[in-house]
Amino acid sequence: MKKMLTLALAVAFVATAADAEMVMYEDFESYIVDTTIHLQGTDVNEDWGEAPSYEVPRWYCQDNDDALNDHLASNVRSFGGNQYLEMVANYATGDQSPEAATAMAMESVEITGQGTIYLRYAVNDPSGNMICTNDLEPGWDYDGNASTYPGTIRAEGWQQGGTSRSYSDMGALFKIGGDRLFGAYNYPAYEEDANITLPIRKWMELWIQVDHANYQTKYFICEQGGTPVQAMSTSGEWWEMRNQTHTNYSVQNLKFIVSNWSYPPSPDASNTVLIDTIGIDIFYMPFCRLSRDGLAVGLLYFTFSFEYACHNITSL
Repeated sequence: MKKMLTLALAVAFVATAADAEMVMYEDFESYIVDTTIHLQGTDVNEDWGEAPSYEVPRWYCQDNDDALNDHLASNVRSFGGNQYLEMVANYATGDQSPEAATAMAMESVEITGQGTIYLRYAVNDPSGNMICTNDLEPGWDYDGNASTYPGTIRAEGWQQGGTSRSYSDMGALFKIGGDRLFGAYNYPAYEEDANITLPIRKWMELWIQVDHANYQTKYFICEQGGTPVQAMSTSGEWWEMRNQTHTNYSVQNLKFIVSNWSYPPSPDASNTVLIDTIGIDIFYMPFCRLSRDGLAVGLLYFTFSFEYACHNITSL
């Protein structure tokens, strides 16, 4: 199995550390531990035609089913004083679907042009987990207000699942699963990088550089604290998003799709994904890491020692 960091880094820094405006958008420290992430967190929404502005939840989750249900295995956890999101897809629970979706609304940090999304994550098992950027409204029609398929996963204009046009509506669509080649949708097909195999049980850092106005993305990834490499750089600098006819012309949310696809397949397989930090820069394409206090540190001057708890996830 090929290891990470097999490609040399060749990056033109669009923004220096001084220019970067990467902000800590999520580190889960303010959430209730051992409760579902569903409907936790709030952001002010100024774009829904309401007066005055009102707050909407930051996180939504669901089973992969036509009916809208909270996915009870997407919970906030704590270890060593550090809180994070744990998402589990498990046939064996008996009350959860094998595939779950969790969406993070980006109400105050929508990317309308160029920007960067930073993610620190880990996966526990070989799997086909995915992340998608989306310009649909962040959430689902739990209140039954949609004009079509009210109260279901197929409600028009909302986050949708496999029963409808979900995947074709996504912008960036790429894998974060373990023991798999890094892959992403490059319109009009899905491609993989033969040089980058994603590990399991290791904290990873991912930079998603988005040029939403031109429907294209770049991906840079490394193990925690390593040197980021550009995924799929041998096939071109930019990768075209799956959705080439966007609805709202801005990245409005991230959608995490967690599955328990196992190798070989097993009805008892369980898959765990951990998300620890999400940072967003809505103006530039910097390469920054975020400390727990939200300070952006440019890799060109990287002297920051990681302060956040980094537990051994082999015990999950």
